[in-house]
Amino acid sequence: MPPQQRNTDPNENKKINIKKKIKQLTQPIRFLLFLIGVLMFFYLIYIVYLFIFPPKTSDKKFTGLAAPVVSVMKLQLRDWSPALQVTGNITAAKSVQVSSETAGMVDVIHFDSGQWVSQAQPLVALEDKEVKAALQKVEAKWQGDLKYYKRIKTLLNSHVISVADVDNALTKVKEDEADVAAQKALLAQHHIVAPFSGVVGIRQVEKGQYVNAGQPLVNLEQLDPVYVDFNVPERLIKQIVVGATVHVKVIAYPDKLFTGAIAATSNALNVETRSMTVRATMANPKKELLSGMSAQVMVIQPSRNNIVVPQSALAYDPGGVGVFVVDEKNIARWRYVTVGPRYGEDAVILAALKPGEKVVIAGQQKLQDGIEVAVR
Repeated sequence: MPPQQRNTDPNENKKINIKKKIKQLTQPIRFLLFLIGVLMFFYLIYIVYLFIFPPKTSDKKFTGLAAPVVSVMKLQLRDWSPALQVTGNITAAKSVQVSSETAGMVDVIHFDSGQWVSQAQPLVALEDKEVKAALQKVEAKWQGDLKYYKRIKTLLNSHVISVADVDNALTKVKEDEADVAAQKALLAQHHIVAPFSGVVGIRQVEKGQYVNAGQPLVNLEQLDPVYVDFNVPERLIKQIVVGATVHVKVIAYPDKLFTGAIAATSNALNVETRSMTVRATMANPKKELLSGMSAQVMVIQPSRNNIVVPQSALAYDPGGVGVFVVDEKNIARWRYVTVGPRYGEDAVILAALKPGEKVVIAGQQKLQDGIEVAVR
């Protein structure tokens, strides 16, 4: 077979020359990228070294740089009342759906929606003509039977009438009295009154409407005082004491604080949530708190002497929570602390701090352990 001829296509040769030129041009760039990679490698090693072996700065002042300005607070024991914060609900002290005991046509409505009513005040009257007529009938029979009984009773001693006749007449009188009482009770059912003093809601009936027995007419609630019901987890029930002060805030009045006291606790825990229901009572003279409102409840604990710092003094790192303590030489020292309950802008420190020490409460973002500071 004849030997394979070389490809002498001029276009192919041109492509090969172009590739060689590109390779020659990019060779310095590749070398530069290699150098950058080597430098980055050694830089990362340096960073790791600094992280493992940080430079010691304690007791050394930075020259040529102004000391960071900070605000400090001198610690002292403070009479502080911690608070347990939970979410609860406002409920009326008394709440009932006023309904009719009997069926009938609404004749008179004695109230307006949202009105304050007193106990036993008439609310709704049903048509009662037939009931009144029936009452007059049984009362007339009772009056007649009573006169007859009194008349024959006087004849008993003259032996004109027997004892049995007198007893029968007395029985009829007592039956008549029972009938009269029953008709009066039925008449009273046609006149619905308020079972207690309170505020009525929106009425659910109109004049001329026929209502059935048990049909709701209006909601009635006693809003002074009101209850605040909330649940406390099992691990916190030891902090609940009957009579303890309770502060409540509601969304409707964000700038107002309502005060009450724990009135009662449930006698068992909910087996599903492992929590105990607690009820607090508070005065509500202006009727600002309404049933169904959501409430932020703060149960105030007995006061104790604690070291309390503003939460702004706390700083965080992977090791936990700490503060900067400034010594007599104005050197800031980092110290981990044990934080207890928090309330508002304050936090209780349970360990690692003592009275008389100074902690940084502002400006700690620029600090590190051992740096000299300028106290404002």
